[in-house]
Amino acid sequence: MNEGNSYIQSIVRQSVNTAYIWMGLGLLVTAVVSILMFSSGLYFQIAYRMPGLMFFMLLVQLGLAIGFGFAMNRVSATTLKAMFLLYAVTMGINLTPIAYSYRLGTIGLAFMVSAVYFFCLVLIGKTTKKDMTNIGMICLGGLIAMIIASIIMMFTGHGDSILLSIIGLLLFTGITVYDVQRAERYLTTPNGYIEAEKISIYMALQLYLDFINIFLYIVRILGNRKN
Repeated sequence: MNEGNSYIQSIVRQSVNTAYIWMGLGLLVTAVVSILMFSSGLYFQIAYRMPGLMFFMLLVQLGLAIGFGFAMNRVSATTLKAMFLLYAVTMGINLTPIAYSYRLGTIGLAFMVSAVYFFCLVLIGKTTKKDMTNIGMICLGGLIAMIIASIIMMFTGHGDSILLSIIGLLLFTGITVYDVQRAERYLTTPNGYIEAEKISIYMALQLYLDFINIFLYIVRILGNRKN
């Protein structure tokens, strides 16, 4: 019995590690795509000549995010991986305007701060004994409220408020710790191990989005926009 439990825990740890590996791969793809789009001037050319294509990429990204959850029980793990990588590519394209708005030094610093911050949150999520489910749900509710407030403030000319960025960072602090715990919880059921590869990719997407949002809020907080 103990050997069976040890085997299950070993597989769970391996699957959780797989989620972080895929998350890192997604971030790498996003960074490479964004750097290439900016350094080559391709993004500016496409946005100038075919602005509708950029809007289409946003729709593709939104569709992939929504479809990911529905596809969990309908497609293979290989298809989910392809969807995740395609999502990372679209994110890289859609994040390229940041390089036109902020100084590259600010972006680099924000990435390093985000990496350290995220690593600390992962450690907290893995070591804390507190169940973060309630806090995670509260933060998700707060995020929805903040998004609505951001839309309202955008129409009043205050959409880039540093206060909103600080609140957003705090909300994603709770969400990230919750997702770290959720990664292991989703890979373990009363009957043991279930669909580890698919769940690993799903949680890779969640953690990837957590990191991206943390990075975006830290960029806005650091500021130092280009003229």
